[in-house]
Amino acid sequence: MGSLRGRVTAVTATACSLPHLAYAEVCDKIRPEWAPGTRVSSIGEALYAFSTLPALILVLLTFAALIVRVRALSFVLVLIWIGAALLLHFGSGEIQISAISEGCMGSLFATQTLIAAICVLLSATTIRAAARTSS
Repeated sequence: MGSLRGRVTAVTATACSLPHLAYAEVCDKIRPEWAPGTRVSSIGEALYAFSTLPALILVLLTFAALIVRVRALSFVLVLIWIGAALLLHFGSGEIQISAISEGCMGSLFATQTLIAAICVLLSATTIRAAARTSS
């Protein structure tokens, strides 16, 4: 009975480790500039996410919407920012989990918090502008 239990444990341990072997060197592919042994913080991950071209375009459009105060543009930008947050959260799955555990990717908490703050700012500014024009 003991040997059967040992074999079952060995087979279970091997089966549980197989999916992780496929993602063992995920950092080489998604962050080639990352130095092994260093960890990326949540703020570092936010800086990395907001320095991409799509994020920079969204930030510029957000500033334009805050200056011009066009309700339709603000509404569309809020939807795009929410879509970006959902894509960041659900996009990569096991690859993202593996990258975080290896240390080349930080937590997305700061990035998603900044996106939520941008959405609140856009919504509040649009609502205040609409209240001023209606009264």
